[in-house]
Amino acid sequence: MDSLDAVGSKNKATIKPPRTLNAHISDSEVWGLLRERGLWYVPVQAKKALYHFYSLPHMSVKKLKIGFGLQIKIVVCICLLLFGIELVNLLTGRYFNQFGLIPRSLPSLPGIIISPFLHGSVLHFVSNIIPLAIFSFFMLQHGVRRFARVTAACILVSGLLVWLLGRNAIHVGASGLIYGYFAYLLLGGIFSKEIKLIVISLLVGFGYGGLIFGVLPVNPYISWESHLFGFIVGIGSAFLWGKDKDSSILPAQ
Repeated sequence: MDSLDAVGSKNKATIKPPRTLNAHISDSEVWGLLRERGLWYVPVQAKKALYHFYSLPHMSVKKLKIGFGLQIKIVVCICLLLFGIELVNLLTGRYFNQFGLIPRSLPSLPGIIISPFLHGSVLHFVSNIIPLAIFSFFMLQHGVRRFARVTAACILVSGLLVWLLGRNAIHVGASGLIYGYFAYLLLGGIFSKEIKLIVISLLVGFGYGGLIFGVLPVNPYISWESHLFGFIVGIGSAFLWGKDKDSSILPAQ
């Protein structure tokens, strides 16, 4: 690839037109795009960074991969956040559980977002935090943007469904999110057609396949509605976002 050469003043630079950067984008289109964005008048180092950014071929805008170390840090931060909330909730005699999700109660609407961070007992917390950590790590293998989208969908949509259709009780716990991840991981890897993600789907299926029975109303003290709706939202998310479509990072002209 041709290098960037600075000429003229300190704050102005010109660059040589690149060779073919992308099979779908001609040299003149890329060169015109750089010119349209005023790249003649930016500092040289910034121009170099933008040049390389715009020249990445076939980069997907739907996936943003991060390194193993950062993935671990994200999972640890999630666990520490939930642990901190659990500790405060425990020391206050489960005071904050009153802010859980109560179906069809208007004052309880914020519980759609709050309830996944609350738990009914230490055992309830421990039984959720382990699969949540594992599934969160597996979800990050699909990309941090995908992880964020699926997380938001599972919390908001499944929570709304519980609020609309759930039993009249206080629903708390991260199990709805866990079931959403579970469903997505089962199907998302298959849809992606990536070997690593398919292996994760198989691991989740063999290791946690028994979770599927949690969507059944077998225990009156368990929010099976959260399990069921989380699972459904996870399936829908897999169909929506599980298949990664290649697209250029360069906007259409």
